[in-house]
Amino acid sequence: MPLPLEQISIPPGRYALGISGGADSTALAVLACRTAAERIVLAHLNHQLRGDQSDADEQFVRELAATLRLPLVVSRRDEITHDDLRPANPSARYRAWRHTFFKTVIASHQLDGVLLAHHADDQAETILLRLARGGGLASLRGMAMSTVVKGLRIVRPLLAIPAADLRDYLRSVGQVWREDLSNASLDYRRNVVRMILAGDPQLAGWLREVGDAARHTIAAMERAAPRLDRRFPCESLCNIPAPVARCAAGRWLIEAGAPADDVSPAVCARLIRQATDPESPLRQHYPGTLLVRRRKSHLDIVQTADDR
Repeated sequence: MPLPLEQISIPPGRYALGISGGADSTALAVLACRTAAERIVLAHLNHQLRGDQSDADEQFVRELAATLRLPLVVSRRDEITHDDLRPANPSARYRAWRHTFFKTVIASHQLDGVLLAHHADDQAETILLRLARGGGLASLRGMAMSTVVKGLRIVRPLLAIPAADLRDYLRSVGQVWREDLSNASLDYRRNVVRMILAGDPQLAGWLREVGDAARHTIAAMERAAPRLDRRFPCESLCNIPAPVARCAAGRWLIEAGAPADDVSPAVCARLIRQATDPESPLRQHYPGTLLVRRRKSHLDIVQTADDR
């Protein structure tokens, strides 16, 4: 079943395309080749985690690139600079490796960003996982179609397309792909969530609808939230709806250097209390080694990571 190509929108510019050899990234590569071949550089990172299977994935990607006549950059995990790549969570660590690799490819080929093959099922899984971690309203919006993460522009052209449609498309054009057996392991929380959603397809659809509603709601709150200067009057966070105040507080912390993943609703609420509650501590630490001080009815940052 050919996918309607109008569903596959690649913004202007030239992009790396992250490819593992799995069905999703293979489908993205085939579709991108048909619509924007002159603007694509395939990028494959061999994680070296599955022995011969990892090497077979790399060989598959090399052959696919030759078939599609697309340029390809391949690197291996042991070639990646390990500065700041220390997340304890394995999935976060692997993602950090890939992002570092993509940044290298983008810089060396003068590209505008990276295309990733996250699809509609991935979106539902992400929303459910974030909701389980207690991330508040922001957790419900899931992944953005286009975003910037630590200087890396990420575009997800397949985000509205179910995984089953991508596999059907590959079968319709006679294109094979690689299967990663670790995707069936229940040692990974995402795989457990994937199995839950597979047993109730309606649930995945509802989660995506909730995600769409959350994105629109958050966008409205961001427009309504006051933009705070580095030093701002405490009253700026008073007399506005609590969700709008949390949005303003979170944006202020992130712009000051706090890691976005660490700016939780609880962290934002603490900043608001520091601004509005005279009994709260005058000086408090926040993610990203930020030290925030309340003085003369103002909040300001007296120390950042760059000051240490």
